[in-house]
Amino acid sequence: MRYRELGCSGILVSEIGFGAWGIGGISPGATSYGKTEDSVSRAAIERAIDRGINFFDTAPAYGDGHSEMLLGEVLSSIRSKVLLATKAGIASFNSPPNFSPLEIRRSLYGSLQRLKTDYIDVLQLHNFSLAGIQNHPNILEELINFKDEGLIRCVGISVKSPLEALELLKIFHFSTVQVNLNMLDMRALDCGLLDFAVENNIGIIGRTPMAFGFLSGHVDRSFQFSPGDHRTSWSTEQLERWLSASERMFSGISNPEMISKATQAIRFCLSLEGVTTVIPGMLNPSEVIENTLASQFGPLDKLDMISIKSEYAKIKDWLIVR
Repeated sequence: MRYRELGCSGILVSEIGFGAWGIGGISPGATSYGKTEDSVSRAAIERAIDRGINFFDTAPAYGDGHSEMLLGEVLSSIRSKVLLATKAGIASFNSPPNFSPLEIRRSLYGSLQRLKTDYIDVLQLHNFSLAGIQNHPNILEELINFKDEGLIRCVGISVKSPLEALELLKIFHFSTVQVNLNMLDMRALDCGLLDFAVENNIGIIGRTPMAFGFLSGHVDRSFQFSPGDHRTSWSTEQLERWLSASERMFSGISNPEMISKATQAIRFCLSLEGVTTVIPGMLNPSEVIENTLASQFGPLDKLDMISIKSEYAKIKDWLIVR
């Protein structure tokens, strides 16, 4: 496993982190990839540690706290060796966002309890936008208080769109930004967010590096999504576009070592300047092994990167970005 510095935070993170949305399982308003088994989820977390992953990303809304509790159970005994990133502002996907200082503090205390720790390495404002600050201008002061009290080490934002992140960062400083980034969604590159992050030493946390599984090589036209999987709500047109697009992305990549599509997809993200870490969802130990191979193989060849970006440029206006 290779490690990179997370912006100006001074925190050294594994370039492949553990996205913990999926292990939260099914709860009202918080569907992810369907039903999970906690024993398998714990095994995946343990395998991640064995493979050198030290960065774990979660949120109170993931399984209404279940994701945080699982991480707390497994990682509390080795807390000093891992980095925990969680979020605040959305207590549940069934409830509206609330970025009031009172609610953010309440959320933080709840996360600390579930994660069985007395501090959070990276606290991210969940699906944050300019409206969040406009409605609660004193939230930034409260976040500084958290740092002064030793409750958190640094503050970041997790956004719905890269352009929203860029607008925020041009006005306010955050140490990290979490954003969708993959072969089918290069908006963070297109809008200049990655360049801005490099210039201002901001850590980029890339989520959905496999485009919700469509770049994993495991989802095809015969694939049956399980009950509770959020992709069951996608239209037939959307599914077909993403399947067709994923096939085009891999068509021009050289692959003499027969590396899996999932590994190649993660290598692509890690080859982009400005990306600190990616956080693919990992539901079982085998997925952990496949995903972490990306660090072993290193960046993609420059010609492969050119091919991927060229294909994306041809279809990005046609591709419905989620």
